[in-house]
Amino acid sequence: MFDFQYTLWLGGKNAGAYCNRSADWVGVYATPWDDKPVAGRIRFKYEGIDRRFYRPDLDSMITDSPRGRPRRNELGQMARQ
Repeated sequence: MFDFQYTLWLGGKNAGAYCNRSADWVGVYATPWDDKPVAGRIRFKYEGIDRRFYRPDLDSMITDSPRGRPRRNELGQMARQ
């Protein structure tokens, strides 16, 4: 198993595993890199031809929501931070 402890950037398959979701789920919430966090989105950068997802954004997307995405009120709280 991949050791998530030592990296801030995860590939699609590992990003999905980190969130207990699929790589497709991560791709739905992906947005190109910006220096400011984007509420409800997972920022990524290209490394060669592969996308690498920023782990702190993945952490913010992990939720107990039954449909696997942040609830509307959780998005508002993320935007205020």
